[in-house]
Amino acid sequence: MISILKKNSLKFIVLIIAFLMITGFTNVQKSVSLEQNMENVQILAGAVDVEGEGVSITLTDNETQINNSNNIIHDIDLIKIVNLLTSEGAEVISINDERLISTSKIKANKMRIQINDNEYSSPFVIKAIGDPETLSDALKTEESYVNLLKEYIGIKIEKEDKLFIPKYTGDIYFNYAKPVEKK
Repeated sequence: MISILKKNSLKFIVLIIAFLMITGFTNVQKSVSLEQNMENVQILAGAVDVEGEGVSITLTDNETQINNSNNIIHDIDLIKIVNLLTSEGAEVISINDERLISTSKIKANKMRIQINDNEYSSPFVIKAIGDPETLSDALKTEESYVNLLKEYIGIKIEKEDKLFIPKYTGDIYFNYAKPVEKK
């Protein structure tokens, strides 16, 4: 079963690349070469390791008052931070080196949080590749969700010159979406 899913994952990635090449997928700033298009699609699909500048955010439970549910990290906290980073232009994001792609899941599972197909507990390290100034400023604004969380959990934000985010290692499959066959 798993080998079928991996074959389907590869077929899916190839299909995405072909579709984007045919429809003229381009960088917003300028037209790019076919090779660059293919690299961009691989990055988008999480098929390759990436590196670049950005920010890292380390979240830790408040060990002194662990009995209070406000003092532990919840799945919604991670989701809101990831959404904030995405809205501010982060190009690639990972949590505890789990590459996030469009089908990634972040959900609570008892006292742990499931990210993709693996479970984790505090601390959580979120890495986001993008403009470090923009991302850091968005996280540190007074009205930011991260600023609210600082009252309850430990948060450390660092601008990074070089972050490494590994490729997505899970399988990609769809239950409902199917390619349209040309007639």
